[in-house]
Amino acid sequence: MDRISSSQLAQQSIAAIRNHQGSLSEPQQMIASGKRILKPSDDPVATAQAESTRPDIARMEVESVMIDFARQKMRQSEGALTDGSEILQRSRELLLAANSDSYAAGDRARWPASCAACATS
Repeated sequence: MDRISSSQLAQQSIAAIRNHQGSLSEPQQMIASGKRILKPSDDPVATAQAESTRPDIARMEVESVMIDFARQKMRQSEGALTDGSEILQRSRELLLAANSDSYAAGDRARWPASCAACATS
């Protein structure tokens, strides 16, 4: 049987602690970063799956921009339709008022100009 000195025992203990510390380094990095895969070699299959989703993500980003653009155009169209409806309603009111017997002929002569002003606004 060999004799082990105190200094050898201490050195072996320190080497064991360092060895265990090194094996804890990777899980600590995973926990700190919140990532399951730190480098592609950790899980090649998951890395390949992640790489295959990149085109899908890029397509979704483009589609999101296109949807925002379409929404903006739809809001503009809704505004134009609302304006057109208001013009039609005002024209109807003017035509009904012009058809009323309570107005004199001179007052009725001004209604076409009012209708034209509605149409250009």
